[in-house]
Amino acid sequence: MIGISKDLQDLCPALSIGWLQAQIKNSFTDHMLWNEIVAFIVDFRNKYKRDEISGLPEICEARKLYKSLGNDPARYRVSSEALLRRILSGQSLYPVNTCVDIANYLSLRYQLSMCVYDLDKIQGKIVLRSGKQGETMNAIGGIQMNMAALPVYSDETGIIGSTTRDSLQTSVQTDTKMILLIATSFSSETKLKDVMLSSEKIYNQYCDAKIIHSGIGI
Repeated sequence: MIGISKDLQDLCPALSIGWLQAQIKNSFTDHMLWNEIVAFIVDFRNKYKRDEISGLPEICEARKLYKSLGNDPARYRVSSEALLRRILSGQSLYPVNTCVDIANYLSLRYQLSMCVYDLDKIQGKIVLRSGKQGETMNAIGGIQMNMAALPVYSDETGIIGSTTRDSLQTSVQTDTKMILLIATSFSSETKLKDVMLSSEKIYNQYCDAKIIHSGIGI
C-alpha cells in the first residue's frame, strides 16, 4: 500500500516505513493516556538536554536527509525533533484527541515521525517522495506550506502529509472511524517491528482498535 521513491531511498538507504490500518473509537481526551504522557515527559526531561537531541540516531539521520534535499534542518525539522525540542524547552504537549495524542506520544517515545491520517480521506496507493517545485499543503494549524524538496506522503490526489507536518485535509477528528498510522524511520538502529507492535497495543488499549492490516516496507 505504501512505497518509497527511489530518489529518497538512494539518499537515505536506511529509510523504512511501518504502517497500520485500524478501525477505532476516538475520543476527545483520555485522562489515563494523558497521565502516561506527562510521566514520560518528566522522565525524558531528566535524561536529556535540548542540545543532545540532534545526536539521537533517528534525528541525526533525518537531518542528513533534509540537508541532502537542500533544506536547512534547523528551519525545517522532522516532526519528532520538533516535539522533542518542545518538551525540552519546558513546554507541554497540548491534547488534540486520543488518536492524535497517541501518535504524538509514540513519536516522543521512539523519536520517529509518526503520521496518523483519516483513512477514509485517502485514495489509492501512497508514496513517500520528495515534494516538487510548486507543491503546497494546507497544514494543520492553518499554515500553507511550501512542500518543495521536503519528504512528503502523497496519494492519487496529491500530498496528504509529510514527515514535517500533517495535512488538514486528512487530519483525524473525534468522529474518525478508520485510521492509517505511518512510522517513518531514517536510521538502521531502529527496530521498526517492535515499534509497530507497541503501536498496535496502545491503540487497542485507548481506542479499542481493531487492526485491519499492518506492515513494514523499504
